[in-house]
Amino acid sequence: MGVPVAALPLDARVTVVGAWLEALDAANFGGRRILALSTDEDGQFYKGTGLVSAGVAEGSVKAGSELELRTDTAQHRGAAGTVADICAPLMNSPAKLEHGVLVIECSCAPNFDIAGMLRAIPAEASIVVGVSSGDIPAGVVWLSREAIERIPSVGFFDLKEQLVTAMVAAGTRVTAHVGCAAFNRIATRVNYLAAIEQRLDEGGLATSPDAIIAPDAQVRGATMICRGVRVESGAFVSDAAILPGATIGARATVARSVVPPGAIVPAGALVVDQIYAPLEYAPRAGAGSVDARTVEVNS
Repeated sequence: MGVPVAALPLDARVTVVGAWLEALDAANFGGRRILALSTDEDGQFYKGTGLVSAGVAEGSVKAGSELELRTDTAQHRGAAGTVADICAPLMNSPAKLEHGVLVIECSCAPNFDIAGMLRAIPAEASIVVGVSSGDIPAGVVWLSREAIERIPSVGFFDLKEQLVTAMVAAGTRVTAHVGCAAFNRIATRVNYLAAIEQRLDEGGLATSPDAIIAPDAQVRGATMICRGVRVESGAFVSDAAILPGATIGARATVARSVVPPGAIVPAGALVVDQIYAPLEYAPRAGAGSVDARTVEVNS
């Protein structure tokens, strides 16, 4: 779709990363919030939203919760390596990072109980891995300063496969915390629609106030209608995600599908079980990156 997962709308008001920021605010976990990007190009999806400047992102997060954007320029560093690179300037004082770092994988649906995990961190723990009730890693990991110091300054180093193993081998305490019933990584159309449905079930905004929906159009089920969307006369939309600026033509049917930003579904078209794109559509290089991570630094 040409949009990083973290920048995808999760309801008509907030993006995936915005929802994670809300969760951090609700947990009262202060400190710097840094979004690690795969490319500088991905930064365009966050700048100008209010998430990346002093202020509030359309009311979705409170003042002071904005993000700093950092592009991971080192090649093939892995998740742990990226975290270490970002934290390196803060490691020159023993007082820095004394409360650790919370790492969030922004390709995961934000249904994790962050506050509960933070309250349950054992004093002697080096790493706490957030998991679902099925013991599946849920995209949230807390790292102590000691753990960050173990990450090599060069080379690939993964969080779960290498850092956790290294800390266990060193005799430190690595624990898990159950923070959600089910884990959902937003990697497919089905995953994305499921994340939206869960958000709407929890009270998320289904339809943007500035969307234009014809009186005789039908919008049903767990459907998200984003800002600037037009749904024309006689159209039928069900269990779908209609992203900003898209148009659903007259008498078109869209079901269990995602319509990308600015796309136009022609009048009378049938769009079912797909990410819609006209035949001439060609995605930009690197589109759909899921490598953006939020690093919450409590320094």
